[in-house]
Amino acid sequence: MRISYFCAINFDAKIKQKFYIMLTTDERKKIQKMLYHGSSIIIAEKAGVSKIAVSKWFNGQTNSEIIENAVIDLFIESRLETERKLQIAGFL
Repeated sequence: MRISYFCAINFDAKIKQKFYIMLTTDERKKIQKMLYHGSSIIIAEKAGVSKIAVSKWFNGQTNSEIIENAVIDLFIESRLETERKLQIAGFL
């Protein structure tokens, strides 16, 4: 299911590619702004890392495939939840 909330971030192409491509720092910042407050704690728990490691990943200081996968999963979950709430409210 493709969600229209992905904005300029083209996850579909990156997820389906055979070779894994890390998100750019700009894409990471866009995702961070779209996630709700406190989501870095959830990401850290899913990835099994510290909150500082997640913060460094968002700032582009480190690269981690585990953190990136946890971020993408949480982002997709939050977008699906938003879309579901809009459908219930009758806006979609």
